[in-house]
Amino acid sequence: MGIHHTRNHPALIAFLCWFRMSSHLFHFIHSESSLFQDTVQPPSLVALALPHLPPPFPSIIVNSLKYLQMGSLFLDDLSGVVVGIGFIIYFSGWLAGSNA
Repeated sequence: MGIHHTRNHPALIAFLCWFRMSSHLFHFIHSESSLFQDTVQPPSLVALALPHLPPPFPSIIVNSLKYLQMGSLFLDDLSGVVVGIGFIIYFSGWLAGSNA
């Protein structure tokens, strides 16, 4: 079994990747903790400690969490582009090999 068994089903792999990426996008758009909101939900221990910190540190921590969240979204988009380019290369090689 393993990955060698799935090489005969590229359409299935393409469908599963598309399904995962579309469900991921649907989650970002329709969740209450969406990236389109300005609030960031810190982890529970950090949220408990934030009110007890001196004034500049809570805003620095919350802003850093927002930038980490935006960086994560950028890396998600970048990985989607890399997967898309990989599919284009794979299918173009597959079609070129079948025409030879």
